[in-house]
Amino acid sequence: AGDKSSFIQTAVAQNPNTPAEILTHLATDENLTRAVAKNINTPTETLQYLATNSTTFTRGAVAENPSTSQEMLAKLAKDSEEYVRSTVARNPNTSTATLHKLAADKKIGVRIEVARNANTLDATLTLIYTDLSIDKSCLNTLLTSDLPLTQVQLIEMCELHNGAVKELIKTNYTVTHPLLQKILNVNQAVNPICKDESRTKQSQSL
Repeated sequence: AGDKSSFIQTAVAQNPNTPAEILTHLATDENLTRAVAKNINTPTETLQYLATNSTTFTRGAVAENPSTSQEMLAKLAKDSEEYVRSTVARNPNTSTATLHKLAADKKIGVRIEVARNANTLDATLTLIYTDLSIDKSCLNTLLTSDLPLTQVQLIEMCELHNGAVKELIKTNYTVTHPLLQKILNVNQAVNPICKDESRTKQSQSL
């Protein structure tokens, strides 16, 4: 009976038609905080309360909620957990100022989410692509992610990281951005399947 009651409470906490006062009451149950935090009908005061919850996923749910205010998102952008900051970077309600600050985050995953956010300004995107402190693994993530790289940004990134980018293109089959290859004058990356076929032909000729 207890399990059934818990299931019903979770369903109520998730329902966007649940009255605000009931959601506020359910927010006091630690087993329901994440569900309430995700609900778009949860009142601002309750979201503020949940934003300080000790559970990372509950704070992340507040950061994900499109009803969360820009002021609250700015505070969550300073959270100690990468998951929460990444979620703030994904939220379409996050301000351009907060996105710009997150563009300098020490975690590449957070910066990638900033780059994917449609509200991110070009100046912020350039800050991410031209960051001299990023290592090869970060460059690889940038190059293999589905990001809105413009020709100007690609050129700037190549000029700053030319050697590392060339090495990645030559050794990583997943880096096949045609514009990037054109800028660097590098032949199209070898397809692993084609490489296997070539090996097969060579073995057959022996």
